[in-house]
Amino acid sequence: MSASPKRRTIEEVEVEIERTKLKLHQLQAELHSLTQSPSVQLNSDSAVDGLPLPLEDYLRYGRQMILSKVGLSGQLKLRNASVLVIGAGGLGCPALLYLARAGVGEDPLSSRSPRKDKQVTDGSFGY
Repeated sequence: MSASPKRRTIEEVEVEIERTKLKLHQLQAELHSLTQSPSVQLNSDSAVDGLPLPLEDYLRYGRQMILSKVGLSGQLKLRNASVLVIGAGGLGCPALLYLARAGVGEDPLSSRSPRKDKQVTDGSFGY
């Protein structure tokens, strides 16, 4: 018979949570010092100094990237993923929101389907 997986105690989980919070704080401090450096400019289109993601993505998705199940490799997979959601009703609407906030793909503007917000102008389409 195979042994059942060891169950962790509450104390062990609390210790891991504190370690994760400390790691998050350290990464945020490191990122803050990097973004304050005059030689580093945030560029949402390309990676900086050999980093695989733009610095803005580290700021936005850093909390989920510290999870061992996601990490940098998982965030890169999310960024390169494509999703088709048919219908944006009761379930599709929040699904789209959660996917976008997790960093899935991109949402390019098209002159055939312009958004109805005030931020979209002719310059958004490149003309």
